[in-house]
Amino acid sequence: MNIRDFYDRIAESWYNVRHWTILRDELEKLNTNWPGGKLLNIGCAHGADFVPFDSKRFKFYGVDLSKNLLFLARKYENKFGMKFHLVVSNMLSLPFKNSSFDYIICIATLHHLLERNERISALKEMKRVLKEDGEAFLTVWNRDNPELPDQEVYEREWKFSGEVLKREYYLYTKEELEKDIIDAGFKVKKIYTDREEKNIIALMRRIEI
Repeated sequence: MNIRDFYDRIAESWYNVRHWTILRDELEKLNTNWPGGKLLNIGCAHGADFVPFDSKRFKFYGVDLSKNLLFLARKYENKFGMKFHLVVSNMLSLPFKNSSFDYIICIATLHHLLERNERISALKEMKRVLKEDGEAFLTVWNRDNPELPDQEVYEREWKFSGEVLKREYYLYTKEELEKDIIDAGFKVKKIYTDREEKNIIALMRRIEI
């Protein structure tokens, strides 16, 4: 099952199980450090990762492959009195002009692309739509997570309506992610793993070379 079909199928379940962001502390810190502007959330799902940001200072844009998740994002924005500008889109071809955004967040999304050339292309798309000196916040799953097998591509199961659905992830090492970010034309400001060693987190800046 491809990624679009998978998330369209489990959208309601995902909305309930992943109702809150798992990175609230990190996103609240970005809300404090970033003065405001146009914020793009790549792989936004129903919009949980927008909530830590101040809606008076930021204008929210989101893209996701799943139209069903974006439908639920309308329910979510009403719950919090926020406004999301949403588009069904592939991260390899973002439907925005060059230098459109002040900031980007891309949480647990890049690792759905199993081929390196696609991951580099997605990072270059982020750079293209980001303003010069704009910043992007990125997370992927960590291959060195002691709870996961030591392999590049990891298959995980999701139980839904009596079925077992499967999806695949590319597991990054910190060194690999840093290299990909640099090869895509970003400057790495900070890269680290979370306390549980489950996620690699990177803050990067678009620079002109």
